[in-house]
Amino acid sequence: MEMKKLWPVYKGGSFNLWQPDTGKYFALADPERVKEHLQRKRQNQANTRSSAFYSADEAWVEDPRTLPSNFPRVAYRDVALLYGLDENDLRLIWQTFHPTTDHLSELDEVLWHHHNLQSEL
Repeated sequence: MEMKKLWPVYKGGSFNLWQPDTGKYFALADPERVKEHLQRKRQNQANTRSSAFYSADEAWVEDPRTLPSNFPRVAYRDVALLYGLDENDLRLIWQTFHPTTDHLSELDEVLWHHHNLQSEL
């Protein structure tokens, strides 16, 4: 029996400055189940005014091939105090995520607006 390729689910401690992958993950996840969940969530959020998906093109929202997790994306973790610097010197720690990874909602993702089917596929 062939094992499915699981996606690592990143958390804040999964990456750091100059270290894009610490090997410390929240979990490993079945990509099909993750994509099904994210697609349902995106479809629901498309009708919520406070959602980043609210004004998105309907064809883009309905097509699972356009899920952000299918494309490289940028996310950042909470503000971090960097040791050795002034105590008021805080930084955001950014990470580029490969399409075969996912991350917890504690990490904020940059979402490009004006998504449409043509620009994604």
